[in-house]
Amino acid sequence: MYSHQTALSLEDLLDTMPSKLRMTVPSTFRRNSEIPRVLLLHYADIPESDIEIVHGVRVTKTMRTILDLLAQGDMPVALLREALREGLRRGLVQRGEIAQARKRIRGSKQLRASFEKVVA
Repeated sequence: MYSHQTALSLEDLLDTMPSKLRMTVPSTFRRNSEIPRVLLLHYADIPESDIEIVHGVRVTKTMRTILDLLAQGDMPVALLREALREGLRRGLVQRGEIAQARKRIRGSKQLRASFEKVVA
């Protein structure tokens, strides 16, 4: 499924389309041929509850996407804050999802601190 910056772009929460399409595949995914250069793969087992259909393709939900990008650490917090606010405004993120996200990242002090900057 599409994830990370690509997911934000497909949801129209990011102004630009990333130079590479980012997809998350199951941690057991193996491919015998070369992965196209336009793709950047992330490996994770994502529950169905964190996936939605956008423009006919599977995409990580906005809250999951924001958490993944925070964990990755290479996207400015200001952009993620903007994406979250727009997601809330458009109903792509519910307030309850923010509370659930806080519980999900409880064990990581650094991720929690970054998340609080996003939701501020």
